[in-house]
Amino acid sequence: MRKFTKSILALALLFMGVSNASAQEDWVEIYKVNYSDYTSFPWFVMDYTPTWVEGVMTDDPATIMDKPGWHQYFIADGIPTTHADKKYKVRALVKCSDWFGLTVNMGWGWGKTDIVAGGPSLSPSDDFQWVEWQYEGIEGTSCNLVAQPWSGSVKIEWKELRVYEPGVPPTYTDILTNGDVEGVNSSYTALEDGVGKFWAKIVSGENGPSADGTHAIEVKSSGNETNEWDSQFYISMPKRLPSGTKFKITFDYKASATTAVGTQWQNGPSEYVWWNCIGDVNFSTFWKTFEKTGTVPQKEETINEEKVYTDITPYSIAFNLARTAGPITYYFDNFKFEVLDEDVAGLTEAPAVENKAYPSDPAFTVGAAGYITFSYGYPVVFSNDVEAYAATYNAGGYVELTKLDGAAKNTAVILKAAAGDYTATVKNVAAPAANDLQVSDGTITGDGSTICVLANKTKGVGFYKLANGDKVPAGKAYLTIPSSAPDFLGFDGGTTSINELNVKGQADGAYYNLAGQRVAQPTKGLYIVNGKKYIVK
Repeated sequence: MRKFTKSILALALLFMGVSNASAQEDWVEIYKVNYSDYTSFPWFVMDYTPTWVEGVMTDDPATIMDKPGWHQYFIADGIPTTHADKKYKVRALVKCSDWFGLTVNMGWGWGKTDIVAGGPSLSPSDDFQWVEWQYEGIEGTSCNLVAQPWSGSVKIEWKELRVYEPGVPPTYTDILTNGDVEGVNSSYTALEDGVGKFWAKIVSGENGPSADGTHAIEVKSSGNETNEWDSQFYISMPKRLPSGTKFKITFDYKASATTAVGTQWQNGPSEYVWWNCIGDVNFSTFWKTFEKTGTVPQKEETINEEKVYTDITPYSIAFNLARTAGPITYYFDNFKFEVLDEDVAGLTEAPAVENKAYPSDPAFTVGAAGYITFSYGYPVVFSNDVEAYAATYNAGGYVELTKLDGAAKNTAVILKAAAGDYTATVKNVAAPAANDLQVSDGTITGDGSTICVLANKTKGVGFYKLANGDKVPAGKAYLTIPSSAPDFLGFDGGTTSINELNVKGQADGAYYNLAGQRVAQPTKGLYIVNGKKYIVK
């Protein structure tokens, strides 16, 4: 019965002068709308407004229960319709819940004579499918498309729509290397605030999201940037692109938050040329495809109150990733940068981009004591089961710990965790406001008095004075303290127990420092009173 109904619908569309098949072989795209670029309905509202679900414009019967049956809404507007043949083809990427003959009017006014009826026949599917239909006799120069479903029970989902006019489409050549991100990275650079500039990090489908389940580029903004270009992502081409070069760029993209980023023309990464590039790119938390055709512009400057235009020859596109307060993680995949065939011959070789490899995520081991010192040549953050602390010496004879979000570049911290193996993640974090820990270069030598290191000895976990002549290994942390300080410095706030204190008269109400010495006039710090820890503030 459904097959018969579908045939009847197709015949009806033929009588309307519309066919899903295209007799015209060559068509040129003149209009495109990707509904994921919007989060709400962007056009004139008629008697029904579709909803947006993860970037898909949705005509859902559940939202029209108060007015079931026939309804109408724009699916496109502002289509340039100036071709002499007055005929156009429409292709749409849609999904439908049942067999359906959909009427879609192409109009250029509000009168009954200002429209031409058409539309596709839709079939039910779990996946989006391309459908197409044509119009003839279009009189207007700027048209809209209005869908008029007559059913209140069929769900129609719109993902993308394109309009074409007769003509021979231009042909392009892709010049980008490793567009699918599956080979050696020689095209993509990341500048991450606080981390540096490197070949962009490639993540796999197993360890991170990708548009096709294989690999993708991952770039992070820190949220600590001053300017939106302090964190950037770059696509570098092997050819210079002189002003006037016609191109088409395509890539898949998403982010951990909804945001927009600006773009720039550059020579090598961080070599700014001109701002007028491919416009803003609007990110969502789901994968979308960006596609745009354009022409490499001239650089416009005002000199002596006159506009001066200068040819440019960039070979990189930069994405400014810090317009929105972060941190935000960005993903890119499946790149193409195509140059119009007739312009390819005018391209010249671009300098090779030289980068360092993206820094690896450092592994570390926490022993049975549950504490270690840590530092790395790049900023890192830790998993939720690892706590990081800055440490400062307190004259009261102990070490104050301040919890951190991570470890800044080349900054020593104390880590607290259960015994085991861990891996930190390279990501920018702010340096602590106060931290007395220093990183040894391997030459720091104990004098038995002023250098102390983290250890787990007779008094428990804390800082002990380093014996005369002993060295602090390179990369390990140490504290420099007054020679009058006690031999052992515990942690404040009960982070570590204070063991084996030899305090005389513990029940006499007097104050004792952590070395067991009686203090007549205690200042700010940690003391023992009646055998218990007591903090003077």
